[in-house]
Amino acid sequence: SAVLQASLGAARGLGVPVDVSLGPVASGVSVEWSAVMKALTSFGGADGVVLETFVRGRDPVDAVRACRSGWGGRLVACLTPGPGGLLWDGDDPAPWLAAARAAGATSVGFNCGPGVVAAALRCPVDRVKPNCADAEHDALIAALPTLIAGGLREVGGCCGTGPPELARIIRGLA
Repeated sequence: SAVLQASLGAARGLGVPVDVSLGPVASGVSVEWSAVMKALTSFGGADGVVLETFVRGRDPVDAVRACRSGWGGRLVACLTPGPGGLLWDGDDPAPWLAAARAAGATSVGFNCGPGVVAAALRCPVDRVKPNCADAEHDALIAALPTLIAGGLREVGGCCGTGPPELARIIRGLA
């Protein structure tokens, strides 16, 4: 749309990278990722693509493989862990994130869900985006020094996170 093109132009003028988020995708749903990526590249504006909110480990690995065939730019893969930091089926996320990285993800992480911080503490990642729950943000703020020492480079918020929550996280970085 014209509004989206104008927004992308403004971001580019400020030197701000633009990532397009794709997700969630329900487990077992077949997605023609290469067609999605062709549409994005023909749209012409994304610096990066974030594949996120996957609850099963193999799903982002398959998506990264398919997307990599048509996308040479930044490609992020994020899992959504359950309580305690494991995936919803009980799997350890670490081997799946390693597989996503091996398949071509330039960055891996966790988003949404009640176990983002717990998962990141068990399995170092590049990116975390917890939802707006106060307890999850409190846990993130407390864990930031450990997570940053482990390689965390990107912090944000997912569902329901707005300026007040982001301000709390930023204060936690100070």
